[in-house]
Amino acid sequence: MGLVKICGIRELQHMQAAAEAGADLLGLVFVQNVRRQLEPEAAQGLVSKFRLSHNAGPPIVGLFANQSVDTVNQVAEDVDLDIVQLCGDEQPSFWAQLNNPFIQTIHLPANTPSNKQSRIRTLQQAETRLEQVKVANGIAILDRDSQAQPGGTGKTFDWTLARELKLLGHSFLLAGGLKPDNVGAAIGMVCPDGVDTSSGVEINGIKDSVRIRAFVTNARQQFSL
Repeated sequence: MGLVKICGIRELQHMQAAAEAGADLLGLVFVQNVRRQLEPEAAQGLVSKFRLSHNAGPPIVGLFANQSVDTVNQVAEDVDLDIVQLCGDEQPSFWAQLNNPFIQTIHLPANTPSNKQSRIRTLQQAETRLEQVKVANGIAILDRDSQAQPGGTGKTFDWTLARELKLLGHSFLLAGGLKPDNVGAAIGMVCPDGVDTSSGVEINGIKDSVRIRAFVTNARQQFSL
């Protein structure tokens, strides 16, 4: 059964809704200067309260992008994160210094390159990153490329490349504009090892418990086929 991750959570009620819906991973954002960013002190209180009622999980993931390894490790310790997710250009030498298991976001272009050589080069670059993550015992997430929004764009991309990477035998979670009404199609086409959403379970920029439950339910149904 594939993993389901609900990301960008800022309120206790939405952590609880995601956990009770059956999400496998809950994401808190520590990427600087993005809308969903949490300060470590606020996140620490949120996690402590959540674990009073859900001490068995699900695991909590903290998102970072091109921040120092000391910062990542310190926030992970202070907030009591289970996993860290890196959304920037972090390399194997960085991963080796982490004190927690890690997820690495790998960015793909919004549209599949029409030029054959560009397409091959894009696939090869993604394969190299996927292999690096695998060797380091990490988890990879494929998302749409965006330098302006390193913590996630909330926009879909052409899933053709992701499907090709899956057919080549790679393991990864899929992100990028997934929501309750398209997550089933994404899973059906790409066959990822899991899915990840943030803005797809929001209304007017705020997490919505009904959409969270619908996303988890629809993903679970498709994964079970």
